[in-house]
Amino acid sequence: MATGSFQIPPGFAPTALSGIIEAQVVDTNGNPPTDVIQANQPFGVRYRWELSGGAVSMITGRWVLRVLFDEIGGPNDGFVPSPPLQVPLTPANGTYSSTINFPAGLPASPGGSSYQIVASLSYLNAAGAPGGMGGNVNCGLVAIQQ
Repeated sequence: MATGSFQIPPGFAPTALSGIIEAQVVDTNGNPPTDVIQANQPFGVRYRWELSGGAVSMITGRWVLRVLFDEIGGPNDGFVPSPPLQVPLTPANGTYSSTINFPAGLPASPGGSSYQIVASLSYLNAAGAPGGMGGNVNCGLVAIQQ
C-alpha cells in the first residue's frame, strides 16, 4: 500500500492526535493489480487509515472517502463516487479500512489511457461541518487498456 499525508486540526500536539493513511488500487478479489487494467475489468481502491493519541475518544462525526481520477491528456477527470462514501467514526477504535469498488468501463482511448489515481479522505464533525482533518494518497498512474 502507498502511504499518503494525513492532516490533523490545528492546535493538537502529535501525542494528542495523529493519523496515517494508506491506499492502493486492487482487483475485485482485493489483490493489487498490475499498473494495467482492462477497460472491461472492475477494480477498487482500498483504504486503511488510523487515528492515535489521547484525543481519539473525543472525536465524533463521519469520514468521507472519494477517489480522484485524472486522465492524463484527456477529458475524463473527477471525483467518484457521487455522493462520496461516508464511514462513521468509531472513537473506541481508531483503525479503519474500506474499499470503494468501481464497475468496468473506465473510459479509454483506442490506444489506452493513463489515469492518475488519488485516494481522498476528509472529515465531517458531528454537526456535519468540515473538521480540518483528513488526508490523501497518490496511488500512482494506471493504464486503462481497451
